[in-house]
Amino acid sequence: MIVNTSARAFLLVTIITFSASVVTLDGTHELDLQSERMEQFGGGGSLEEQCSSITFEDIFIYNQAVFEVRVNDDWQTAEVDARAWINWSLADDIRSDLDSFLEGILPSGGDGWLSTDEIEAMVSIAADCLEYSLTRIGIRDGPPHRGGVGVDWMNTTWESDQTNIGHFNGVPERHSQTRDCQGFSQEGCFEVPVVPSSSRDCDIEINDSAGTDECRIELWLNATMVIGGVSDPNDFTVTFNSSNMSNARLDFTFPVMPELRMDMWEECEARFVGPDEDNPQTDAPPDQGELHRGRFG
Repeated sequence: MIVNTSARAFLLVTIITFSASVVTLDGTHELDLQSERMEQFGGGGSLEEQCSSITFEDIFIYNQAVFEVRVNDDWQTAEVDARAWINWSLADDIRSDLDSFLEGILPSGGDGWLSTDEIEAMVSIAADCLEYSLTRIGIRDGPPHRGGVGVDWMNTTWESDQTNIGHFNGVPERHSQTRDCQGFSQEGCFEVPVVPSSSRDCDIEINDSAGTDECRIELWLNATMVIGGVSDPNDFTVTFNSSNMSNARLDFTFPVMPELRMDMWEECEARFVGPDEDNPQTDAPPDQGELHRGRFG
């Protein structure tokens, strides 16, 4: 099953902050990450509290992505692999956001340069945050239905310690403006400007005539998703909320079942029509989004 989405993506400034102490890269000091960035992300709280209402797209904006969801034979878990491409000005934006986030946390933060040390630290934080984030996917067995009172379609989660994020070219190795890290760094650290020169020469070994975006970033995700709603896979429904996704493809692979067929597929506008409990007198329009639903049996 393939799902294509075409809604505009939204970026939450990269990565939700968290309350922790880390050893600095020279191994001699500790930095407290509790206070400086809390207001930027709407308050404090644990990593779980801050990350439990966001998605992959709230952490990283991208130009295109492919998600592969392979349900395991036990129907209790699924392996999820994703690859995302961040090109041209979006690559500049995400590097700038990472650098801005680190301002006031690391001595080198907010200096207009992004280092290999900095991006590895931030990717590690993002992986920890994603572990608590929304999967967007719901799977339930039984007769077809659209939910309703007492039915929770948010019944899949990420398995603990099984969420990994990697990157390519986050800090381009052959950038024409590469320099050694200034001050706060470990041996072998280098850094590049978050916004390149007008020539965008992020790889001195690639000829400009090739037309390649040398400054692009590629991300990949490997994670295990826990499924809590399938005991009888002979009849089940899959839902996927694609709100705020942009140019993404999702491929679902299920265990071999000779009689498995798709009975129904629909794409609809997900709309919350109840009262705003926090602001009961508000005239604001209801929340909207795209909801995809596939029925198998």
